[in-house]
Amino acid sequence: VMFPDYPTRAFPAGALVTAVVGFHNRGDDAYTIQAIEASLRHPLQFDFRMENYTVDQYKTIVDPNYQSTFVYKFRPLDKNAEPREIGLAIDIIYKNKEGALSRESA
Repeated sequence: VMFPDYPTRAFPAGALVTAVVGFHNRGDDAYTIQAIEASLRHPLQFDFRMENYTVDQYKTIVDPNYQSTFVYKFRPLDKNAEPREIGLAIDIIYKNKEGALSRESA
């Protein structure tokens, strides 16, 4: 994952953040990228979501041994928070040819 406008990964509250998310299909079958979603997580308790962001639908097929890049945008909202380290999870949801869904964190 790259953040072209914020290479240090310091996102100001209220700013629109663009993430460039890559997916490399190293498998033998095509995968369909269904969606990408993101959330801010508590740094000491990563399963605690502080903010959830929109799920963007893609429905893009990535053939075996190919890569694809997706643009995902989100806006951190907590303008009253003190600057601090926070976990960010960006998840790619994809399915195989049988329709089974998988999730990969980028």
